[in-house]
Amino acid sequence: MKANFVWMFIALVVVCVGTYFFKTLPWNDHALPWKDHAPLEMSTQQQTTETDAQSVVEPDVSARQAAEDTQPSVEKVLALRLLCWVLTGTKTSRVYGAAIMATWGPRCDKLLFMSSEKDEADLPGRVSLRGVYEGRPQLVAKSRAAWTHVWERYSKDYDWFLKCDDDAYIIVENLKLMLYPHPQTKPIIMGRKLRDGYIRYMSGGPGYVMNRPALELLGNAIKTGCMHSDNVHEDQLVSICLRMMGAELREGHDARGVHRVMLLTPELHLNRGMIVRTDYFWTLKRVIGTEHGHLETLEGPSCCSDLAVAFHYVKPPMQRVLEFLIYRLQRFGERQRTVVMKNTTSELLEN
Repeated sequence: MKANFVWMFIALVVVCVGTYFFKTLPWNDHALPWKDHAPLEMSTQQQTTETDAQSVVEPDVSARQAAEDTQPSVEKVLALRLLCWVLTGTKTSRVYGAAIMATWGPRCDKLLFMSSEKDEADLPGRVSLRGVYEGRPQLVAKSRAAWTHVWERYSKDYDWFLKCDDDAYIIVENLKLMLYPHPQTKPIIMGRKLRDGYIRYMSGGPGYVMNRPALELLGNAIKTGCMHSDNVHEDQLVSICLRMMGAELREGHDARGVHRVMLLTPELHLNRGMIVRTDYFWTLKRVIGTEHGHLETLEGPSCCSDLAVAFHYVKPPMQRVLEFLIYRLQRFGERQRTVVMKNTTSELLEN
């Protein structure tokens, strides 16, 4: 009896120690299917700058806050060259694409709609990706083809490259303000950082954005076999590939540490108690690790930055409502605002 007790105690100790070491292990890049095609060791800088998905502290937060406090001129901020590409499909491209064209889309310096060859929607900037089919299982292949198209044709012409879904609403001026303090000399991808198990990644729905050095890394990574797995989501694969190649994942907080890239609609974020009553709650609980009480950071007036950049799951009618509220509605007595539309029609029509 005593011997059995001793063996049970030893087994319990082994299980506890093994569990501790397993939980403290980083994401195992060597287990990825393309391990023979891409460098697997993370740089020292990347290891030191990688933060938890819920963390609001970044190495350059003071520099970013100083840059925002000095209020860079509108001309300097809007001078950043931004290419936006929208992931769409045959079922949504006509309605959602028309809403984007009527709202935030034309404020990008270049706007592209990425879809399959079967998509016949008459949209300016629509790209028919060859060999790509419709359906959620094809999102990785569609994104891979889209990023290859952007890398081969536009990598030298723009400073930053945004990918988002067709149900995202982007405040382009605020996006450029978010990007302005960040360097163009090292590869960076920015957005809303999530965590699925040990995979840390930027959410693809509301949009992630990378600079030119990061696009160069991604383009070469795709050529050497990255983003060729069907077992991982599109946005996760992009982040994994870029991390493996030495790029840095940066959270898109404002100077006060409040999120600028929002995962849901304004209605769900601003009204307490609504998220938990939707199917989105269970997804958020997995990728953010929230319990019910932690939703305080996602709901209510303090959920979102005053300089919010993006919202997700925004249907076309609400896209037009947001457009009116942000760019047209004015209070009597306030200084009249001017809407800046930088790009020209001819540029939008180019593919």
